[in-house]
Amino acid sequence: MSKYTVSIILPTYNPGNYIYDCLYSIYNQSLDKSLFELIIVLNGDYNPYYSLISSFLVEECDRLNFRILYSMNKGVSNARNVGLSIAEGEYICFIDDDDIISQEYLSGLLKYASESCITICNVRSFLTVIGDKSPKFFLDNYLDGIIEKTHIYSFYRFRSILSVPWGKLIHKDIIADRCFNTRINNGEDALFITSLTNKVSYLAISPNASIYWVRIRKGSASRKKISILKLCENTFYLWGMYIKMYFSDCKGYNLLFIISRIPGVMKNMFILLKNRF
Repeated sequence: MSKYTVSIILPTYNPGNYIYDCLYSIYNQSLDKSLFELIIVLNGDYNPYYSLISSFLVEECDRLNFRILYSMNKGVSNARNVGLSIAEGEYICFIDDDDIISQEYLSGLLKYASESCITICNVRSFLTVIGDKSPKFFLDNYLDGIIEKTHIYSFYRFRSILSVPWGKLIHKDIIADRCFNTRINNGEDALFITSLTNKVSYLAISPNASIYWVRIRKGSASRKKISILKLCENTFYLWGMYIKMYFSDCKGYNLLFIISRIPGVMKNMFILLKNRF
C-alpha cells in the first residue's frame, strides 16, 4: 500500500522568488492535502536556499506533507531520480520550480488516472503573471479542440507532449525502476517518458480545469547554452539509446513513435544551438 495517492517531485537549483509561486499553487490544490506529498530536491547551493524554502513551507503551507532534501549531485535528472527513489505515492507528478499548476490540477489528473495510462493535461505559458502575453511556447493550448476526448491511443500523434515529464500523472508501477539518464543534459526528458510507453496502453486527457502553466524565463533549463561538441555527442548517444530501447521490446514499443524521436533529437539540437547566439 502506498502512503500517499500522489508524490510531487520538484527539483530546484538556486531558485529565484518564482519558486514561491510554484509552492503556493501546490499548497492551494483542491485535492485533500492528506492525499499527496511534496518532495523538493535542492542540488544547487545549500545556503541560503534550504533554510528559506523550509521556513516558507513551515510558515505558509500549513498541513502540507513535504520533504526537502539536499543533494550534492548537480543536474535536474539527478534531482528527479533522488525524488523517485523516496517517493511514497501511488502516482508520480513532476513539476518544475518556476512553473505553476491550476487549483484543480491534481484532482483533474486523478479523475482518469490508472495503471494502464499516462494522464496528461493542457499547457499554457506566461512571462510573469498568469494571463499575460508571452512568446509562443511549443505546447501552448496543445489539447485545445481535442480536450473533449478522454482516451488517446496514438503516441506518435502526441509525441510532442510526450517529450516532457511535467504536465502528467504517472502510476509508479509504470515507472518501476526506470530513471532519468544522467549522462546527457539535453533530450533526457523525452528519453525517459518514451521508455515508459511499452507499459502504457493509452494517454488519458484530464479536464480543462487541469492546466500546467509554463513560465517563459531567461536562464531556464530549456534556454541553457551547451557546447557544439557536447550537443553532437548527445545527439548520437540519444539515437543509439532509442534504437537500443526499441529492440529491447519490439512488441511493446511503437516503431513509428520511436522512429519519430530520431528527427526530434536533431530538431532539439538545432533549437539548443540557437541559444548560443
